Amino acid sequence: MTDPTRKRWHPQPAEELRSTMHGSELMEIYEFPCCGKQFGLNEKDVNSETLSQVRPDGCEDLPG
Repeated sequence: MTDPTRKRWHPQPAEELRSTMHGSELMEIYEFPCCGKQFGLNEKDVNSETLSQVRPDGCEDLPG
């Protein structure tokens, strides 16, 4: 089980793979190339916070 107090991150930034429609919403699909983790965001929600590399689902412990 992952320690909730330990900060995790993805060492490589997310890359946009494609756009797709989900109902009437345009979704942007991203992937972290460091581990292959993919996630989707409503195009209105794409910003520096939602694309942050520091995330609970990070594939490595945050250095330092």
